[in-house]
Amino acid sequence: MEIINAADRAFAEASLFDQNPPMKNWPADHNWKVMELHPTSIFVLYHYGGADDVPLDDYYKASPQPAPPHYQQIAVMPRVNIPRPETQQHEQMARWMVHILSWGVLHTISTNLDGAPFGHVVSFSDADASGRIFVYMTKMSPSLRDVDTNPWVSLSLSEAQVVSQFKDGLPCRGEIAEEPTCARLTLSGKLEKVSQSEITLARNSVFGRHRTMWRWPKNHKFEFYELKVAQIFFIDFYGGVKPMSTKQYLQAKVQNGIIEAWNDLYLPEELFAGSGTKCSSTIFPWVMSGFLVAAVAILVLFFYQRRRRAEYMQVEIKDSEKDTVQSGIRSQGGSFTTD
Repeated sequence: MEIINAADRAFAEASLFDQNPPMKNWPADHNWKVMELHPTSIFVLYHYGGADDVPLDDYYKASPQPAPPHYQQIAVMPRVNIPRPETQQHEQMARWMVHILSWGVLHTISTNLDGAPFGHVVSFSDADASGRIFVYMTKMSPSLRDVDTNPWVSLSLSEAQVVSQFKDGLPCRGEIAEEPTCARLTLSGKLEKVSQSEITLARNSVFGRHRTMWRWPKNHKFEFYELKVAQIFFIDFYGGVKPMSTKQYLQAKVQNGIIEAWNDLYLPEELFAGSGTKCSSTIFPWVMSGFLVAAVAILVLFFYQRRRRAEYMQVEIKDSEKDTVQSGIRSQGGSFTTD
């Protein structure tokens, strides 16, 4: 990141204020600086088969579609039915975010980028509103390769991800993600492989929230990991970072509400044996209807084949009787004629 030069400042500010209108009213005495990120490496993963390293020249030559106005933006995120805590309830607010959100950005110290930070989107679950954070990852992930060298990671979340807080096309009741009243949370600690004794807890938690993960290919060797939270960075109002210990975070109470997830699909009950977690019922009637239709079709086919078999057997019996009569007549020196 570099401070932008004076010649480009007007262009940069116009672009920022167009996309983030509230920035225009931020207090001037906070000594804001306009900075530019000069990328040296671009990591893109948008299909099966692994990530792509995009050449910088191709990146700058690309001509994407113009971004839609704020009021046309559509948030594809979970909807929640859990009320937002009050502003001064910092611990409850942090736990609320961890519970209702299902993905965040996991930051590691990259081994591929000579120690530069690397952010990777991960899906997670908080184990029935316990505050503990579980993920399901493969060694194919660059983040896990980084963890093998340095297990310390950070997971960043933003209230801007919560669709229920959108207003007039903007998140956080009409604000932007960098506004202090739009809560932001970063949890830091070691990412550790889940012990065998807690595999069931992790599996039920993660698969219960992300209901397609259980189908992910086994040959990719996915495993469960837990972020052992040691430090917490939290802002939800003006006045700077709000101090919060891990103990305060874990002891806070949060309602265990229903998440209306987009990937709410049927799951085999055996995945949740003894967990108390229920499978989704939204697709169950359709599954049962499919089984019923298939069963009826099989019965119809069975009786149809049985009837055809009986008719075939009757024809065989008649032919056999004719052969017997014909043989008897011929043995007596007569003749046998059929119409």
